[in-house]
Amino acid sequence: MEDLFDWWKRKAKTLTFSKVWLYGVALIPYFVWMERNARCHNSAAKQYKQCFAMVKGEICMFSSVHLGHPLSISDLLCARRLGIPRVVCKHREIIEVFWCPPFPGWVKLNIDGCSFGNPGKAGVRGIFRNERTKSILNFRKFVDIKTNFEAKFLAIMAGLEQAKDHGFQNLWIECDSATVVILQSKSLIPWFIQQRWRGILPFMNSINWKVSHCFREANTVADFLAKSATRLEISSLVAAWARSVFMDMDMDAAQHPRYRFP
Repeated sequence: MEDLFDWWKRKAKTLTFSKVWLYGVALIPYFVWMERNARCHNSAAKQYKQCFAMVKGEICMFSSVHLGHPLSISDLLCARRLGIPRVVCKHREIIEVFWCPPFPGWVKLNIDGCSFGNPGKAGVRGIFRNERTKSILNFRKFVDIKTNFEAKFLAIMAGLEQAKDHGFQNLWIECDSATVVILQSKSLIPWFIQQRWRGILPFMNSINWKVSHCFREANTVADFLAKSATRLEISSLVAAWARSVFMDMDMDAAQHPRYRFP
């Protein structure tokens, strides 16, 4: 019994209706005991549906309202079956997401890295665009077996090396990983890429650059490049864009919003 109660309490921490679950640990044994006594001493027996209705009635008396995180459909149906009234949830906020062109005279680099398996086969990619939103350079590389975190840092490093080779002096780097952006902006470079970072550091100190975070919805072109590098295990420029990527680039150029549903 002690193990059962410990498990019941631990389980409550992972459930949406934790109070209902905790009420059950007392109410269910209580009604089972009451029904047993009625059958033994009074020769009276209720059907299990009646017993369950009594348990639900008691739960409803205590659980008069639910406030908190958004409920899933299954949670909402559970609340309806248990008779918990006035279920109040936080509304989901829909976010408009835009890709922003760089300042005049700047080049914007959108990068991404992905790993199929984390760790697994990984690819990095990036696309450089100018203030007129035109693509001036792209790259994609297969980087063997890596984690997602490693792939995204390798994508930044590959982009910086491309920027150095082409002599870009004003560079805006954009990535959809907040962790990578924070570490890069503070020069907290992971050990596995320290050597390459030291090699590129003189170039970084000689140019104007910044790094910022964006939502994945604003990074669709770079996402396509990385997944194609990973899936095909290739390292090459993209000579012919897929029609869907052309549409994404046109949406970026036209400042057309995409929508994010947190």
